[in-house]
Amino acid sequence: MAVVILAAATIAALPQALPGCPDKCGNLTIPYPFGIGHKDCYSDDWFEIECSNQSSKTTSSAPHYKPVLKRAQLEVLNISIGGTLQVNSPVTFLCNETESSPMADLTGSPFVYSQEKNRFTAVSCGFLAGMVSAEFVVGGCRSVCDHQKSASCDIGINCCQTTIPPYLTMMNASILYQGEAPECHGYAFLVDKDWFERSSSAHAVKSRSNVPVVLEWNIINSTSSLALFGSYVSNSSFDPYNYQGRPYCLGSPALDYNNRSTLSCFWL
Repeated sequence: MAVVILAAATIAALPQALPGCPDKCGNLTIPYPFGIGHKDCYSDDWFEIECSNQSSKTTSSAPHYKPVLKRAQLEVLNISIGGTLQVNSPVTFLCNETESSPMADLTGSPFVYSQEKNRFTAVSCGFLAGMVSAEFVVGGCRSVCDHQKSASCDIGINCCQTTIPPYLTMMNASILYQGEAPECHGYAFLVDKDWFERSSSAHAVKSRSNVPVVLEWNIINSTSSLALFGSYVSNSSFDPYNYQGRPYCLGSPALDYNNRSTLSCFWL
């Protein structure tokens, strides 16, 4: 019984940086394979976190640190060692009334936009808002116009939502079909569905330039991560004493038909 309790306590403390590496950027914990600073603190360039002080140098305000996934240039809001990463992603204004930034292209990275945790959302009516990836239309939605009611994304009034394809690494929103609406004030965004349900409304997003989006991260063939972690997979029972100071990996390093593995690794 004592061994089981010790193992459980060790597992609970798994998400942490490598020894000698910074483990926080502001209030955000940075667990390996992510890391700050020296190249030995993260598994490869895709997992490097840049931590910068955003406070004004001309005032005496307290430091405000902003963690950014350096290679993808995405502000990081939360990291889960279970394989997800919450980042800020831009809102797309479909009618050019406001300048929009493109969503990050994650092609060749260990990251994909999460099908399970995100929803493509378009606010307006009278046109089909589509998701375009690598010049191909991969989805979209269209809502019903009712100017007497506020936007209701769950039932498709002045707003619509849909899921995204799996393993999506790049996406932009565009108008695929213009209907009878005399004016276009539409905007669309990919968003963390749980955040959207808890914290916001469709029209409130218009005042924002970014919304939270969830990425899934894993070990893929195009990074050095597979070679780095593959040797740490063991078929034997977990013993915390055998893994002190080195990664412990769960799952299999074998790649599936989407060229992704199910391997999750932790540092004890």
